[in-house]
Amino acid sequence: MPLLLVVCWSTNSCKKNNPDATIGIFLARDWRLASQQVANYVGDSVRRDTLNTNCDKVQVFGFKSDGSCTYRNYDCVADQAQGNWSLSNDRVILYSDVVCKDASSKTFQPFKRASILNLGQNSLVLEVNDTIDTIRLVPLTVRRKVTRYGFIP
Repeated sequence: MPLLLVVCWSTNSCKKNNPDATIGIFLARDWRLASQQVANYVGDSVRRDTLNTNCDKVQVFGFKSDGSCTYRNYDCVADQAQGNWSLSNDRVILYSDVVCKDASSKTFQPFKRASILNLGQNSLVLEVNDTIDTIRLVPLTVRRKVTRYGFIP
């Protein structure tokens, strides 16, 4: 019996993850926005907000196998943006050139370089870190905006 356990443990511990499985999870479904949180840092202080709490539109991020993607209703604006997507070699960064409009009709690329914090069958969590400016004369401060998007199938 102990020999059987050792054999099972050794064969299971040597399995390698299939890198194509990551892409398969992206493509398996469209991803609906469940939460969007933003943290605004000024120096060492932070202000946190949850966005789109009263949005009546479903926001959906969809990925296609040809490298194209769509985002519907970004920032609760009735619109569909299209673009392209790819992953870094280590599959921890999502690059997307999809151009979305916010409520003030300003256009930008919200997922130009998004860190993948979680990717599974039931959730996708992306985090975008934007440095707003790096230098203020007196005192020296750094302002950053970190947006975390939580998606579900």
